[in-house]
Amino acid sequence: MVQSEKMSALGQMVAGVATKPVGKGTGLGLSISYQIVTEKHHGRLYCNTTPGQGTKFVIEIPVRQFSHDTAA
Repeated sequence: MVQSEKMSALGQMVAGVATKPVGKGTGLGLSISYQIVTEKHHGRLYCNTTPGQGTKFVIEIPVRQFSHDTAA
């Protein structure tokens, strides 16, 4: 998958537009994504916005897996 396709797929996942017409989404895409990244993968999801240029969403997932015994 080329970089532009990856970004498009990520954008659809975050925006929740993959299966709904424009304006008909549930509005839960980013909330669910945040929960999965932070709670299930112990990662971070944040965004950087530059007015007039756009917004970049960043997902960081640690390489090392946490066990249930060591996770806080």
